[in-house]
Amino acid sequence: MGDFKPMLLNIMRDQSDPLNELCFELYAKGLTTRDIESITQRIYGQQLSKSQVSRITNRLSGAMKVFWERELEEHYPIIYLDATFVKTKRERVSSEAYYVVLIVLPDMTREVIGFYNAPTESADFWDEICQDLKQRGLK
Repeated sequence: MGDFKPMLLNIMRDQSDPLNELCFELYAKGLTTRDIESITQRIYGQQLSKSQVSRITNRLSGAMKVFWERELEEHYPIIYLDATFVKTKRERVSSEAYYVVLIVLPDMTREVIGFYNAPTESADFWDEICQDLKQRGLK
């Protein structure tokens, strides 16, 4: 007996993938679920409820948690640690420190292994980052 898979489900899935990606991108940029709901309505003509947007963005949160908590190798040939200030909207717009930890692998490819945010750059926060990397397996 062959597999039966309704064509409509594939069409709906193909349409929801770009919508999910848009929701992820907007959420990552700091928009609220209400903002995302309004934008998807204008672009797609599709009303997403606040709870639908929350469910979509929660999947992103789960993937991010796996990324942040994944185990690291003990050694990498090159590790870059740097911070930059980016205008960030919370209750008001202010410059906040974004810390990036980038590694270079033996095949010379690069990978971000950590990304952190704090109101300002400080030695204490750099220490927290290093402790986090150590806890994840880096020696």
